[in-house]
Amino acid sequence: MGVPGSRWAPRILLAVLILGVAAGLAVTRAGAATARSVSLDDVSAWLLSRGAGEAELVDGNTGQVITRVALGGASLSGTQSGPDELVADSAAGTVRRIDGSTYRLSPPVRFARPADPLAVYAGTGRAFLVDRTSGLVRVADPRSLAVRATYSLAANVPAGGIVTDAADGLWAVDSGNGDLVRVTPDGTTTQPHAVDAARTHLVTADGRPVAVDLSARRAWRLGRRGLTGTGACVGTTTGDDTVAVVGSASAARVYLTSGSRGTLMITDLTTGRCGTAVDLGTAGDVLGQPREAAGRVFIPDVTAGEVLVVDVAAQRVIAHPSVLPPGTSFELVGQNGAVFFNDPASARAGVIGLDGSVRPVQKYDPTPTGGTPGGQTAPPGTRPSQPPVQPTSQPTGPASAPGTRPRSTPAAPDPTNQPADPAAPPTGTPSAGQGPATGPSAAGARIEVSAAQAKVGDSLTLRAVVVDANGQPTTARLTDVAWTFGDGATGAGERVDHAWSAAGTYRVAATVQVAGGAALTAATAITVVPAAAPTPPTAALAVSPATGDAPLTVTADASASRAGAAPIASYRVDFGDGSTASSQTASHTYAQPGSYTVTLTVTDTAGLTATATRGVTAGSALTARLGVSPSSGQAPLQVTADASGSSGSGALRYQFDFGDGSAAVGPQSSASAGHTYAAAGTYPVRVTVTGPAGTATAQQTVTVTDEKPHFSVTPTSGAAPLTITLHVTGPDGTYYHFDFGDPAEPNSGFFQRGTVDGHQYTYANPGTYTIRMDVELPDGQPVDDYQEATVTVSGTTQTTSPGIAASYTYLDAGICSEQYNLGNHCVDITLKSTGTAPLHITSITSNGDADSNAASCVTTLAVGASCTWHDVVGIPSPNQIRIDSDAPDSPTNLSISP
Repeated sequence: MGVPGSRWAPRILLAVLILGVAAGLAVTRAGAATARSVSLDDVSAWLLSRGAGEAELVDGNTGQVITRVALGGASLSGTQSGPDELVADSAAGTVRRIDGSTYRLSPPVRFARPADPLAVYAGTGRAFLVDRTSGLVRVADPRSLAVRATYSLAANVPAGGIVTDAADGLWAVDSGNGDLVRVTPDGTTTQPHAVDAARTHLVTADGRPVAVDLSARRAWRLGRRGLTGTGACVGTTTGDDTVAVVGSASAARVYLTSGSRGTLMITDLTTGRCGTAVDLGTAGDVLGQPREAAGRVFIPDVTAGEVLVVDVAAQRVIAHPSVLPPGTSFELVGQNGAVFFNDPASARAGVIGLDGSVRPVQKYDPTPTGGTPGGQTAPPGTRPSQPPVQPTSQPTGPASAPGTRPRSTPAAPDPTNQPADPAAPPTGTPSAGQGPATGPSAAGARIEVSAAQAKVGDSLTLRAVVVDANGQPTTARLTDVAWTFGDGATGAGERVDHAWSAAGTYRVAATVQVAGGAALTAATAITVVPAAAPTPPTAALAVSPATGDAPLTVTADASASRAGAAPIASYRVDFGDGSTASSQTASHTYAQPGSYTVTLTVTDTAGLTATATRGVTAGSALTARLGVSPSSGQAPLQVTADASGSSGSGALRYQFDFGDGSAAVGPQSSASAGHTYAAAGTYPVRVTVTGPAGTATAQQTVTVTDEKPHFSVTPTSGAAPLTITLHVTGPDGTYYHFDFGDPAEPNSGFFQRGTVDGHQYTYANPGTYTIRMDVELPDGQPVDDYQEATVTVSGTTQTTSPGIAASYTYLDAGICSEQYNLGNHCVDITLKSTGTAPLHITSITSNGDADSNAASCVTTLAVGASCTWHDVVGIPSPNQIRIDSDAPDSPTNLSISP
């Protein structure tokens, strides 16, 4: 932010921005100077100056240095732990704590060998100290730095491969095998081979840890056991080693910058989409670690010495202020919605506003004046010049309420709320205790405050402290303290509470009477800001399913909505078709096709509201219809498949398969396709129609014939008797003449017009037979070439032989007397072919004479056929019937008595 509160977006936005960014910056990357916060309204941040070996607390509203703490060392990194700052010195292998209330620097505690990369990460009520060389993780008390537990990760934990989660755990990537390891005070949990060890970044988005695997080009939220769900895509290119990653503080989004491509890519973890990108216009530049605040992404361009400010909603760069000389390495630090740039190697820093405005900050006087020994504090704009004050077990700075830090600012109004000069001491009195905590100075007094900024109506606690020449609290007894608060009010006592009724900057002064000594005075400035507008609720809506055919039943779920300053009182869901519901979850059926907007309105007990919307598409049922024209014809046959009669909601796509082994046509938006069949055959034509509601298919058949008739035979071989079937194709009206080539049946051929497909013929005897087909087309034109097929009949599997069975039956006497002479008996005589070959009957006699009644049965009977004739039996002699045939047991005799 970097500008006074009056230049911010509306006050309600300020509160939202501060809350969102404060949540997102609770975890820091090792090696970076880390922002910290004391309260909602405090937008000051600790900046590390490794070149000077100190930390400076900078006010994000005014750009002024509140205090400086000399640390010594040049390999520093830090993180916030509540109101305190934890600083790791990799060169010494130690960690120290700067007290957020007193600015006292704790003695160093060793956690690693000197020169091993050491990083500190803060959790709720605990700190994680990581030795990235040995892979040891120590869980420590954040105030005393006493170790509670020690665990081992893989050695050489990769940069960017560590993050803490809201459940007080630490996640790390095992650089050896890509395991994801979660460390808590209770132990470790491992998800084996989860990610690419060398190309995975761990960040937080919307308060949850996220693993971004650049090799897999996926981003996953982390649950207690590791990766969750299928993840979201990441719009990076393979092998791009210039990618940096940062998560959004208030949304489920991940931002990725590519220096080689000069782009900002956005991944939405909720929808899984990654197609949004912003052209930064910096292809080839070296880009540093980005920061996100209040819907803006701030990107350090080291090559140009600029900070690129990207408006995420507008998807464009809105500012690119120059902050440092080109080529200067620097970092960005975020704190409660304010963004700072910092050159750790020099005194140059500053605050960047959401609009790209810059407020430069000189962290210290760069003129060499001596060292800055650890534990010393110095006033803004100066370097400590007195001998070092080493940390002791007793407080070395002012004491105040936990979670606060005393500070002063350079402007305050008089009792009429008009600006006055806060640097001027009260008339006629010394000013040894003015301003923030200072280094060694003359004995005097100073004021400690519970916070340097307050809201209208909120009470602050102020305390007067007597300090010695080195700026350290003394045991001197205070007999009287008189206070003025800059708003016309006064007070008395060593510790007082006061609230201001109007916004402004107020000069607070204290006159301190020390037992047996002179009166001392101190003054500081307090900034009072308007009371923040109450935070409204956050509406979150999920609708499932979002598409389908009508009637479509959907479920609207608002359970992910969150309360703001007041509890949620009611939910209202408008389904966009005139129907509403008032519950947190509700179901609804869309009876008619159409596109609908579902709107959720959440109202809290203070009357504040928030809305969220989702779209629903109810389509008509998807139906596929197909027509093919022509559906038959001679080859080559050109056809058109038409699926325009298909119906369904949304955009439809069509794929055609013509069933002859050719490549499918489509998917395409056109509902028709053409194709040419080169060979005769019967082909299935199939269309697959795809739409938002799914897929549907339809099928038709195309018959293609040759210009010339063709025939084939099945089977072409087998044992006698062998029955074969003709398969014939040709134009309608064709004349066919077939000769089966069977010497046993010389008249077995036929001549026929029209359909002969399926005609059968039986070969009784073994042999090789040639079947010939001659044709004449419907127009009377003969076809010059004939066609032949060969059939082989074997006799090895069975022997064929004719057989005969003869029988007779006496007829009823009445029937016989009507047809024949009285006194005779009538019979029906039946002959049956019982062999495996046709039976040839050559003669039938009765008592030696040819039997004229049996003349019709002197014939050839097919296998299984029979023949019957009527005959008369005379009296008194029996009739002798003889049948001669080619059966092996011929002749066959019957003796029939009257």
